Amino acid sequence: MPFSLQIEDKVYVDTLDLNIDEMMKEIYASSEPARSACPSPEAYLVAYKGADNVIVLTLTGGMSGSYNSAVVGEKMLREENSKANIHIINTLSAGGQNDLFLLKINELIKEGLSFDEVVSEMTKYQENTKLIFL
Repeated sequence: MPFSLQIEDKVYVDTLDLNIDEMMKEIYASSEPARSACPSPEAYLVAYKGADNVIVLTLTGGMSGSYNSAVVGEKMLREENSKANIHIINTLSAGGQNDLFLLKINELIKEGLSFDEVVSEMTKYQENTKLIFL
């Protein structure tokens, strides 16, 4: 789910085709501070639809509204499909630890674990993972 960055009246969305050089020029040229925004609950809902199983990794809820948006999107989905398999993980991180979570999820899926087994294993994995700033 891409975040967005607004610089004055121009909005940049963090997608693969983002022109970072152009965005940085705009940031340096602006006299106003840039504003960021997490994806909306509706954007999460759209992303959830059509998937049999959904596991969401969000930035730490303490730094971003992405976790709350993901949870609201989940509630919206459950109004349409109460049996949806969805699990949202507040990673409590904003860095490389998220990459480790994603790699672990992929590993568990490749091992053939069920959705519930992946969720259970990820809960244990997260409990035993610590982020240390040096």
